[in-house]
Formats: sequence, structure tokens, C-alpha cells
Amino acid sequence: MNEMTIIHIPHASVYIPEEYKDSYRPKVLRHEIDVMTDWFCDSLFDCGAERIVFPVSRLLCDVERFRDDGEETMAAVGMGAVYENCSDLSPLRQVSAGEREAILRRYYDPHHRRLGKAVRQRLERYGGCLIVDAHSFYPTPLPYEQDKSPLRPDFCIGTSAYHTPDAVAEGIAETLRANGYTVAFNTPFAGDDRADGVLQKGCTGALRDDRGQQAAVSESAGREKRRLCRYQSRADGMYTPCRKV
Repeated sequence: MNEMTIIHIPHASVYIPEEYKDSYRPKVLRHEIDVMTDWFCDSLFDCGAERIVFPVSRLLCDVERFRDDGEETMAAVGMGAVYENCSDLSPLRQVSAGEREAILRRYYDPHHRRLGKAVRQRLERYGGCLIVDAHSFYPTPLPYEQDKSPLRPDFCIGTSAYHTPDAVAEGIAETLRANGYTVAFNTPFAGDDRADGVLQKGCTGALRDDRGQQAAVSESAGREKRRLCRYQSRADGMYTPCRKV
């Protein structure tokens, strides 16, 4: 069932092209990369399924946000698709409307076209698609985060009532708990990946898998990979694709 699965990894990169670096203060940029990057997710979720990894840092462009700031709640705090504020809500950089649009056209739009194409291919070929949106989160709440509770699980599984099959989410949670990890649904982060609107057009499954950074770095990449493969396989085996609509 790996052929039906897409692992979406939007926040693992630390790369910012040279032509943009002058717009950041070096010390601030180093700190933000440290706390805002989903460290190791590109290797931890290497489980045999196709991975779609965004190649640049979210500090330049965040493909998890809505393109239109009018639709994106985080734009109100300067952290829409192109960040202007830091994780502590202090200024990160100044971006003109023209610069913002150029960044979105160069990075945001091609990424979502690629993701949408991959989903449509699976809908056509298999009649369904399972998207795992892969993240990590900081051990304690960062100032910009909406959930301020200091009690954080080892793993957060983000779901949506429309897209996420209960059997997939519960199967992953059961497997993680059996391995001694704490699990929560939609806490501290909620929702799934929308694949640029494609999910509303076909019958697919989607979930968001956030892991605490302490859990992520406490084990070797090899052990993490084996564990991810086990519960990914479990999820695939439990997922029955629906007819396309």
C-alpha cells in the first residue's frame, strides 16, 4: 500500500538561497532556524513511500500556510506564507508585496503543483491516496503558538473529520502507545494537509503526524525509521480507499 501513500515534509529544510540572506539578521536567523525547523523529519519519515520534501526553509516560504493572507489566521501575527515575524513575534524581516509574490511564485506554487499532481495520480491509479504530513514540534510552546499548554505528548496526530479515516489515526496511535509513547489527537497542533484543494475533490485520507523534538532526537535515525515503517505499514493495511468522486 506504500504506492498509495505520500509523505509530505514541508519544514525540514534549513536552506535559504544566498540572494535572500541579506534581508535577515544573522543571529536572529540562526535562532529561528534552530527553533522553527522540523529537524530530522526528512530522514525519520523515509519509509519507502514517496516523499515530497520542500527544499527551502519555512523562514523564507511556508507552504503549509494558505497563499492568501486573507484566508490564513497566522498572517495576523506576521507568519503567513512569507514570514515577517519570528517565533517570539519580534520582527524577522521586511518583505514588500512584490517580493512576497515573487517568492510565492518561485517556491510555493511549484511545490503545490507537484503535491497536487502526486495526489491526482494516485486517485486516478488507485482510487485513493493516504497523505502523511510530517512534522516535529518544540518541547515547550513557542510564543507564536496558539496552544500554550506545557503538557505535550510525544506524538500529536492531526486529523480532519472529512479526510482522515478513523482506522488509520487510531491504528497509528495504538502502535505508538504500544511502544511506550504518549499520543494526543490535534494537540498541540490540529488538522491535516489539504494538498492545494485536491482533497476536497477526491476521496482520500490525510493526517498530520507531529513528533516532539525530544522524542525525535533521543533515538538513532535507524531505530526511528524502523518504528515509522512499522506504524506506516499498519496504517496502510487498515486503510481502505474509497471510490473517487
